[in-house]
Amino acid sequence: MLLLNLDRFKHVNDSYGHATGDEVLRHIAHRLESALRPGDLAGRLAGDEIGVLVRHAHGEDEAAAIARSLIAAVAEPWRSPGGFEVVAGASVGISLFPRHGDSAQALLQGAHAAVYGAKERGRGAWCFFSETMTRAALALGHLQLHYQPQVDIASGRVIGAEALVRWMDP
Repeated sequence: MLLLNLDRFKHVNDSYGHATGDEVLRHIAHRLESALRPGDLAGRLAGDEIGVLVRHAHGEDEAAAIARSLIAAVAEPWRSPGGFEVVAGASVGISLFPRHGDSAQALLQGAHAAVYGAKERGRGAWCFFSETMTRAALALGHLQLHYQPQVDIASGRVIGAEALVRWMDP
């Protein structure tokens, strides 16, 4: 699982407006589509986050090569009809199945944590998830436990609870 966080994308929307931001996103989508291998799947998860599910990657070296390829694809400038260029860039977090998780949720959470590691290395970087990221978040008090009640709709009674751990990134 690779998670691309678009660098400086908020500035694109703030500086040029959301219509231009949408055009830049379309450009990035086309660039990513051309960089993906057959069978890989990309999708926008949030305003500036794109998830890429990579199939049949053989280890860290291949995952890193794919991340570099996607970073290069995103770095291609978009040219407006008026002649100016916009470059968004991307930072990439990587989590590997089954080493970093055995569910889509775990892999996505690992890739999300790894994006912050990539951003610490500088724009246009990539980083693999590591358990030390989770331990560091725990040590800094960034993870908070919350309980969400499970309610029987028919009776309105609380019948259980779900424990949720939220990362409160300062």
